Amino acid sequence: MRTVQDCINQLLDDGIIEEVLGRIMSGKEAEVFAALYRGHPCAVKVFKPRNQRNFKNNAQYLEGRNQIRDTRTKRAMEKGSSFGRAQSESSWKDMEHDSLQLASVAGVRVPKPIFMYEEALLMDLVVDAEGMPAPRMSDCQFTAEEAMTLHVDLFEQVKRLLGVHRIHGDLSAFNILMGVEGPTIIDMPQVIDAAANPQAETFLVRDWKNVVDYLGRFAPSINRYAFAGKALYRHYKSGTLEQALATEITEDYHRHGKRSERVGQGPEGVPHPGGPQRN
Repeated sequence: MRTVQDCINQLLDDGIIEEVLGRIMSGKEAEVFAALYRGHPCAVKVFKPRNQRNFKNNAQYLEGRNQIRDTRTKRAMEKGSSFGRAQSESSWKDMEHDSLQLASVAGVRVPKPIFMYEEALLMDLVVDAEGMPAPRMSDCQFTAEEAMTLHVDLFEQVKRLLGVHRIHGDLSAFNILMGVEGPTIIDMPQVIDAAANPQAETFLVRDWKNVVDYLGRFAPSINRYAFAGKALYRHYKSGTLEQALATEITEDYHRHGKRSERVGQGPEGVPHPGGPQRN
C-alpha cells in the first residue's frame, strides 16, 4: 500500500514539484503540502489510502452521479470488487479536480486546480495577507461586523455553486480558508449533484446551517438565518436562484430557531464554547 510519503517522493522524483515547503494540514481523507511547482508555490493534496481514511461511507454522496457509462465497470463498483474499488477511488479523486474547475469557472472562490498526478491534486495555494498559507475559518476570531460580512459572502459562494448544480456536501468552518481575497471553499471530492441526488436538499440545508452555526458565535443575530438553505433550494428548483438572499427567514426558524437569538447560544439553544474549535 502506497503511503502519502511515497506519493510525495514520486512527485519529486518525476520532477512534478521541485521542493516541499512544508505540510499545511492533515485531514480525514488527505494531507496537504505547500510545494514549489515551476518556481511558484502551490498546494499539493495527497489522498490517503482508503484504509487510512475516516471518510469511507460515501454512497449517499455518489447518488445521481453518472460518470461511469461502462456497465461492467458500474457493476464492479457496486459489487465492491478490487477492480471496482479502484475505479471508485479514481472517480472520487477526479471529482475534486473537476468540481474545483467547474466552481472556479462559475466564479466560486475556490483554489484553482492545476492537474491530477497519480494520488495527488496540485492547485493554487490560498494565502493570507502576509503570503502565508491561509488559516481555516475555524481557527479565527471575528467581530460581529466581520461575521455578518462573511455570512453574506459565503452565501453568495454557495449560491454560485448551486447555480452550476453542485452542493459542497461537507461544508463547515473547517473547510473554509480565510484567504487574502476572501473566504475560500476547499475539500470537494464529495460534491453533490444537485439535479440528480435525491438527498440534495438535505445536504444543502446541513451545509448552510454549519456555516451559520459557526458565524453565529460572533454575531448571534445571524442564527435566525440558519435554515436559509431550505429557501435557497426552493429558489433553485423554481428557477429563481438569483432572488435568493442570505437574510431570508424560513418557517423553520419560527418552529425551531428562535432560541438561537440568545446571546452566546447556537441554533438549538446549546451554549457555544468560548472560542473557535480546532480540528
